[in-house]
Amino acid sequence: MNTINYNPDIAIHPGVTLKDTLDSLGMSQKELAERTGLAIQTVNKIIRGIDPITPETAVKLERVFGTSAAFWNNLDRSFQESTARIKAEKKLQEEYSLARKFTCYSELVQWQYVPEARDIKEKTNNLLRFFGVNSLRTVDQLNCIAFRKSEKKSISRECVSAWLRCGELDVQKKDSKSKSKEYDQKKLIEFIDEFRKLTLLEPEEYGRKIKTISEDCGVNIVFTPYIKKTYINGATRWINNNPLIQISPRFSFSDIFWFTFFHELGHIILHGKKDKFIEFDFDMSHEAKEKEANDFASSKLIPEDKAKEFFVKNDIDAKSLVDFAKNVGIHPGIVAGRLAHEGKISWNGAGIFRQRIGLKNQEA
Repeated sequence: MNTINYNPDIAIHPGVTLKDTLDSLGMSQKELAERTGLAIQTVNKIIRGIDPITPETAVKLERVFGTSAAFWNNLDRSFQESTARIKAEKKLQEEYSLARKFTCYSELVQWQYVPEARDIKEKTNNLLRFFGVNSLRTVDQLNCIAFRKSEKKSISRECVSAWLRCGELDVQKKDSKSKSKEYDQKKLIEFIDEFRKLTLLEPEEYGRKIKTISEDCGVNIVFTPYIKKTYINGATRWINNNPLIQISPRFSFSDIFWFTFFHELGHIILHGKKDKFIEFDFDMSHEAKEKEANDFASSKLIPEDKAKEFFVKNDIDAKSLVDFAKNVGIHPGIVAGRLAHEGKISWNGAGIFRQRIGLKNQEA
């Protein structure tokens, strides 16, 4: 048997029923006050919809009218619930304009972070549950990261907030299965060379091993699908007492992935727990801590003494590039990517060395 939930758009105070009962019996408010021992002002306020019918008052009304106390209690409870629901509905409607700004909703559905929505009301409710907030206005406050603007591209704060929330949910899901280990910075530093060696592996293999090693050091790492209008490479922040590295497939090349990963490691090792960082795909090296993280990534991937000796050459060919990469123990695509970034070779020329990551959701 199908049931239909009836939710009226008005809340009827139990005082209305009390007044109807008095009128039908020809009983005055004063007489009711005398029979129940209630103050006349209390009876009047209930009838005017100012005061509730308390459980104690319900028992007194039961004795006067013969109707059960549960009847009067249910009337009041129904009124309170209807009032709260109507208030919540009005508040929810005020959120609709904010929910419409989350143009990434279909992508969140695609990656199974939120369910499909039939209308704006359902979409808004789903977003509130997704962020775990009572109002979407608080989302920016929760993600208190300085959003840096690109002169060339318009970043959606809402989409960035959604992407960051995906990372938090992924960590929560992981922690529900096994608690994160205590963060060990000394151990993390000791594993830097191990991370470098992983660059020689295929993406499917190094992706798993990065997580294993990182989590053994108490560092959570999640690979979150790219969301349009975010232009994000990666982000770093601390959740509870563990650092979280979140990386997106902004571009489908291993050298960019590895530089982003080491850049985020730099933030963890060099900077404090209170600092939160988000890296977009444009240059932010003018900011001190971003430059420090960039320098950390560059020097750890390719030792600076060897880089200076090799990168000054004007006759770098394919063989010398491969030999150099082999000598420093890193994938040649990373060397090619840096050479192209510094203008030593063209990006087209670097393409034959760069390793592609098999990810489909990229945006130029």
